[in-house]
Amino acid sequence: MESGRRICQIVFVTMDRKLDVGYNGKYLGQISVTGSRAHQDNEIKKE
Repeated sequence: MESGRRICQIVFVTMDRKLDVGYNGKYLGQISVTGSRAHQDNEIKKE
């Protein structure tokens, strides 16, 4: 791995209205450190 390479990005935004439906993703309800669940993403090609 080369030094200085980005490995993630976090974006915080202010909501301008309340959500109709809350978050219902793969990390919902975790209470401790959790490994990546990227393998559950549909857009990632499985070889």
